[in-house]
Amino acid sequence: MHLITPLALLWLLPICGAIILMYILKLKRKDVLVSSTFLWRQVIRDVQANAPFQKLRRNLLLLLQIIVATLVITALARPFLQRMANGGRNIVLILDTSASMSATDSQPTRLDEAKRKAHELVKQRKPGDLMMILSASSRPQAATGFTREAPELDRAIDNLKAHDTPTNMRDALNLAADLVASRNNSDIGVIDLLSDGGFESDTTSSPSVGGQPAGSLQVT
Repeated sequence: MHLITPLALLWLLPICGAIILMYILKLKRKDVLVSSTFLWRQVIRDVQANAPFQKLRRNLLLLLQIIVATLVITALARPFLQRMANGGRNIVLILDTSASMSATDSQPTRLDEAKRKAHELVKQRKPGDLMMILSASSRPQAATGFTREAPELDRAIDNLKAHDTPTNMRDALNLAADLVASRNNSDIGVIDLLSDGGFESDTTSSPSVGGQPAGSLQVT
């Protein structure tokens, strides 16, 4: 455990010392001569209890006061735990930008619908996730590098345009798998695909990275 303001713990000594001092420093009483102490035994006990710097006895209230003071001062020191956390995911978001994405059966076009879903995926990222945008038409093109910056990702998505070419999705997926495999800061790779499905059906089988599936595929 670490402390943000460790100097606050220095208050423990004077405060706890003051609490203990209140229990060992007693009242000063006036000495009076009496003929017998038989009837004054309770008074004698009180006098002994109030003798200055007497031996500290077990006292539940004293213990509770010290515990409360320790908790308050420790809270002022602002303790925190530092742990090694796993890195976030490496996400490659592929958007189909082939000619079929210009179709207007989705309003206004299929590509615009894919962009809307792409923006949603950007918002759904977890802290620590890195994402990059990949355009897939006759050949794949990277619109961004791996980044955590949502504005950069959103700009790249908005700037994508449909091309008058068919989709070479196999190359796009292979490139995405290579990009994920090149990242050594995390063992979690995800490939999200937004497309109208206008390519060979066996192309969407998850590419492998090091013998393991590279990620998930989402087809619009």
